[in-house]
Amino acid sequence: MVEVIAFPSAEAVAVSYVSARLAARAITATVATKIPAIRPAQLVKVRRIGGTSVNFVTDAPMVVFDCWAPTEIAAEDLARTVRAEVMAMPGQSDSCTYVVEVGGPVNQPDPDSNSPRYVFTVIVHLHGQVI
Repeated sequence: MVEVIAFPSAEAVAVSYVSARLAARAITATVATKIPAIRPAQLVKVRRIGGTSVNFVTDAPMVVFDCWAPTEIAAEDLARTVRAEVMAMPGQSDSCTYVVEVGGPVNQPDPDSNSPRYVFTVIVHLHGQVI
């Protein structure tokens, strides 16, 4: 019989991990997969935009982090902190084994509101589990 492997949700892993790491740093920011109806002053939106499985037990999703804050400097600072924490995920998260940066933080003001926003992209290797 062939083993069936399921991979964890990249978005759920990232939201949980980044939320905990920002809270440990006493940084008040909402971390979510969707923008709330009323966007908070500091928001990190996490979304999987693709990726493939590397092998039978490893998924490699590409994940984008959008970081909003009241000013460009604050948005860049939030993105720098989130990026550093994400790059430190291997060994800190039960399912993450490796992270590689695809695109570092870039200033991309929100197209709808022109609010300050920095965006970066990584590939996160996640270990699957037999189901």
